[in-house]
Amino acid sequence: MIDEIINVRSIVKKEIQKKYGFEITYAKDCQILSADILGKTNRQISISTLKRLFGIVNAPFNPSKYTLDTIAIYLNFNNLDDLIRNLHEIYLSLTFEYLKFHYPETIEIIKNPYFLYLFGLNQKPKDIYSDIGLLTQFVNSKVLSGSYMEQKSKIINSFFEISQNAKLSTSVEKKDLPEFPFFNLAYNELISSNVLYEYTVRGNYHSVNTYVKFTNDILLGFFLAKSDLGQFFYFESFFDMDSLVLHSGDNIDFYLENKHSVDALIRGHFLKFMQYFLAEDNVSCKKEYELFQKIEIPDNIQPKLAGYYFGAQAIYQSVFFDKVDSELMDKIYKKADFFYQTGIQSKSENPIFEPIIMYSLNFGNKFEEICSFMELMLDRFEMVDASFTWQNQLSKIIYARALLNTGKIEQAFVLNQQCELKVVPENHRNYVTIRFNLIKAEFLIYQNKNKEAKMLIEEIKTLAYFL
Repeated sequence: MIDEIINVRSIVKKEIQKKYGFEITYAKDCQILSADILGKTNRQISISTLKRLFGIVNAPFNPSKYTLDTIAIYLNFNNLDDLIRNLHEIYLSLTFEYLKFHYPETIEIIKNPYFLYLFGLNQKPKDIYSDIGLLTQFVNSKVLSGSYMEQKSKIINSFFEISQNAKLSTSVEKKDLPEFPFFNLAYNELISSNVLYEYTVRGNYHSVNTYVKFTNDILLGFFLAKSDLGQFFYFESFFDMDSLVLHSGDNIDFYLENKHSVDALIRGHFLKFMQYFLAEDNVSCKKEYELFQKIEIPDNIQPKLAGYYFGAQAIYQSVFFDKVDSELMDKIYKKADFFYQTGIQSKSENPIFEPIIMYSLNFGNKFEEICSFMELMLDRFEMVDASFTWQNQLSKIIYARALLNTGKIEQAFVLNQQCELKVVPENHRNYVTIRFNLIKAEFLIYQNKNKEAKMLIEEIKTLAYFL
């Protein structure tokens, strides 16, 4: 009975049959269902795949991400992740009483949709005592076992070598993965077991490029958090800001458990603070804010980490207290002076500390403080006015918004016209574009250009959908 209850596959099968209207018992049913799926989704699932899903033929069923996404679309969801999120409550209601009585430690773990998915694959609740344990079981069974264990490990190692431990990108081109004996068989196992998945992007002259990435940000984080080098590159240089709310953030906990420096403490808890803040989890957000107030920062702290440390506190105070207390602002200005006077931030380079503070103050509409801080940047740093980095463009449009809201209308519109996002890193693209375009929309509304504003807001909503 418990195997039937806790198997995600069985729930999906029931939902498909509910949608189809009949029980899937024979090969003919799979033929009709395949045609129905194609007609409703314009995506193909083979009859043989459906036979394996419904147990009509006795063969292993390791569906690809394409198959799982297609099933989700057929069931009126956007993709597999959306399906899992929506079946989450159904699943928990079926299993809660049983698990609460027999395995109470499991309940907290499967509240996260991805861990729920892994839990459904595992089907052994007595063996699961932590989310890290569940990930370890999945990796051991899908990567570190089977006939092609060595080859699968080589593929994953190659992925991290090519991407420089995800510093360059969280995906690589398939053609760049080195081929070796049994490569294709090992690669196909990683795809079919949902460790990796493929997607295509149109290239030049009608060519199509195939890219490979991990199926979930948590899984990527798990692999990276296993090594010091991976922790440094991914969490300290290339954390996927666009995935911060969508994914649970448990991978940040893995990082914090393995790195114990003050730098790691600030970096990890800033990401957790932002996750809770953007998800409107005010209780958890407050806990992170209170933790920051207890951290003693070293004198030699780097500008970015100082920005995280003071930025989290500035966001919380400006949003929840509707002010930033003078003591905090004094500390911020003193740290900015220190970085400038010691040459840690050179006047001929783009500053790092100040833009983070500006982004933070913008959340709470602290317009006077933003104007004051931007004027300090313009006075000290030669590159701020001319640079087209995304950090400077976002700083400038935030400044334009502050000018608009402090009565400097003409100056605000001149600056707004100059602001343009050109190149934003993949791991921040949607997040930064949304922040930037929200301000652009505010200017359009001020001008009563409501039609243009509405179109831009629709674009913002589309981007937000993918976060």
